[in-house]
Amino acid sequence: MQTLAYTSEIDAQANTNMDNFLPGAFDKYDEEPDETFYASARIVTHIDERAVAAVTQLYREYFPPGGDILDLMSSWVSHLPPEVEYRRVVGHGMNKAELVRNPRLSEYFVQNLNTNPRLPLPDATFDGAGICVSVQYLTDPVAVLREVGRVLKPGAPLVITFSNRCFPQKPSLYGRHWTTGDTACSLSDTCKIQAASAK
Repeated sequence: MQTLAYTSEIDAQANTNMDNFLPGAFDKYDEEPDETFYASARIVTHIDERAVAAVTQLYREYFPPGGDILDLMSSWVSHLPPEVEYRRVVGHGMNKAELVRNPRLSEYFVQNLNTNPRLPLPDATFDGAGICVSVQYLTDPVAVLREVGRVLKPGAPLVITFSNRCFPQKPSLYGRHWTTGDTACSLSDTCKIQAASAK
């Protein structure tokens, strides 16, 4: 199993929009409403122990201790380093029961980013943000990443991790490429991609 991670400084004013992609690039195989699909809590780990360790190490390297962290598309576990204390960890997800069980979250909110990508958070609030093995499910990742750029403090990192595991009916066409190892992602027009990979 391989987990690829990118850290980025996000240009919220970049010219990239969904018109830059092929029609249907972010359509899903199964158009069932996300609220229906995620209605049941899944108290499982979606990646193996080595991948979890790789994600945790990236967070250890890029998220400042004592900082305010945004865990976007989270669940019952955040993979943050257990020895590091943060001032605040705000979690977002689609299932309240999962978020309630996450011991690292100071607060959380439930929101479908595919129908409303606007984050209910102030500008320049966070010292780091993570999207762990979930970005492939977004139907308008450009809008969501612009929002992340808005709520991050200047120069704060965004760590996006990919895995070859996913709910097969839920990723977009582009998302399927990411989960199968094709990471030549045109979102680099929106994110100035800097960092590397961990196996």
